[in-house]
Amino acid sequence: MVMSDHGAGASPGAEDGVPWIRLVLEELGLAARKVERDAWRRTSRGAVAALYRTLNPRLPRGVRQLAKRWVPSARSAVKASITYQYDWGRTRAFCMGASGEVWLNVRGREPEGIVEPGADYERTRDRIREAFLSLRDARSGEPVVEAVPFREEAYQGPFLERAPDLFIRFRDVVISSLVLEGKVLRLHRQSTGSPKELKSGSHRPDGLVFMSGDGVASGVELEGARLVDLAPTILYWMRRPVPSYMDGRVLAAAFTPDHLAANPAKAVTVSLGTGMNGDASYTSEEEALVMERLRGLGYV
Repeated sequence: MVMSDHGAGASPGAEDGVPWIRLVLEELGLAARKVERDAWRRTSRGAVAALYRTLNPRLPRGVRQLAKRWVPSARSAVKASITYQYDWGRTRAFCMGASGEVWLNVRGREPEGIVEPGADYERTRDRIREAFLSLRDARSGEPVVEAVPFREEAYQGPFLERAPDLFIRFRDVVISSLVLEGKVLRLHRQSTGSPKELKSGSHRPDGLVFMSGDGVASGVELEGARLVDLAPTILYWMRRPVPSYMDGRVLAAAFTPDHLAANPAKAVTVSLGTGMNGDASYTSEEEALVMERLRGLGYV
């Protein structure tokens, strides 16, 4: 079995569309950007950043490398000029950089939360979903967002509260301008990214899975398969019982009728032991091993 943990599609813009999400939240009055109060500092830093962005792409590679060492403050000024900082006292929803992930600034959960849990929380999420689903490309008039699932619609389990409050899933479009409630929106130049920083592709939730082997049917398209279906399917293919606590299902359509008849799926009850929220948890040795492998993959 070969599988991908995600699919791919066109990137809606810089940072996989994060600047667009921030701009829409601002237009809805749900987010506010923090502005440098020191006018001289803001102006001088912006001037240095603009000069750096203009000259850097035109300089030979060797000169660029020397400039990074000799004038480190210029690069810092560029980063500072494009880094988005929220005014938390006026921000009800935010996107911190992960593609499509939107969090609400909930009182009692976030350090400076202002959204009240309960009805206020639900009204805010509903408003965000409705607004993003209504977005249209200013040139074609076509919708640019295909879905806005809430956290409980995308995930389940004991760690649901760690997930973002909702997700913005863009269609396969490259966005240059948007229409929100009759108003055309365009990004500021510093939010669009330089050509060398832009990516042509972005992640999508639907991936690919290929299966081959004893009892596997040929020429079958597996519709509706999910990541959580892989573990029970692999256990079944290895002729092992499938624990009843698993969220996934055996992808029966992947196997021949003869194989299914000769090897009926068996569900078994397995004790998970005790751990966080009553579920199984890693031992210290297992956790150390997981972290070591994550570091080897570059995730940590």
